[in-house]
Amino acid sequence: MIYKKMKIKELKEKYKDEWLAIKVSKVKNGRSVEGELIAHCKDQKEIWKKAKKGKEKGIYITYAGPPLEEGYAAAFSSVEIDPFAPLIVLESFIGKEKYSVDMALDTGATYVMLPLHVAKYLDHDVLSKRRKPIITASKTENVPVMNIDEMTVANATARDVEAICHNMPPKSSVQGLIGLSFLRNFRLLIDFREGYLDIEN
Repeated sequence: MIYKKMKIKELKEKYKDEWLAIKVSKVKNGRSVEGELIAHCKDQKEIWKKAKKGKEKGIYITYAGPPLEEGYAAAFSSVEIDPFAPLIVLESFIGKEKYSVDMALDTGATYVMLPLHVAKYLDHDVLSKRRKPIITASKTENVPVMNIDEMTVANATARDVEAICHNMPPKSSVQGLIGLSFLRNFRLLIDFREGYLDIEN
């Protein structure tokens, strides 16, 4: 099926409660705003499989559900934030191919975190002998470590970013965490009174 280019906001309204794979055609202020829908489904892992079949570059994976039901609220743009949201969610561009995913800003996380299926899509060896211990809600786990060659958030780009591979909770509407291994490359300013976030080199 061939889909026409649409505003991403409209696609999310049309396919509520589904995961979307979108070939981005327009980016504004560091955030994808228009594109061509190439796949949609209810399952997060399945959408990555569908996206990989197309072998397209510039793909944006996002959730079109109501974020507040699951405790998340997305940023309205690369710099504007909802000061009352449980989490700040920013569109992040991973790798030189600029694969785009929604990730939660987490200044308490030491590393950027990506789920295993995302790391596999990016052709990283998730069975690598490189591992680091992390503390989860119930135990300490040794998880695979990878290096992202390039990562961009809010027009700020860092290279060779260390990341851990660990799955987010099953009902999470984000696909990873923006941790200190990315953030420490920049000056970060979060103004909750005015509702904006700046990331500066």
